[in-house]
Amino acid sequence: MAIPTNIKTLLSGDVVEWARIEFKETWDPAASLKTVCAFANDLDNWGGGYIVNGVEEEKSSGRDV
Repeated sequence: MAIPTNIKTLLSGDVVEWARIEFKETWDPAASLKTVCAFANDLDNWGGGYIVNGVEEEKSSGRDV
């Protein structure tokens, strides 16, 4: 089940697990489709995830990617 949230909360990572958020700097249909398929498989039963377009992922965030 998705958690109702806003973009500020997603960017801060305070409520949603980082494994459920995927940042995409630009819209790349092939890469985005792979992410959608990964969230749809949902092996851990987390209820999918969030794709945030137009935001570059920080490489030094200290989280597992």
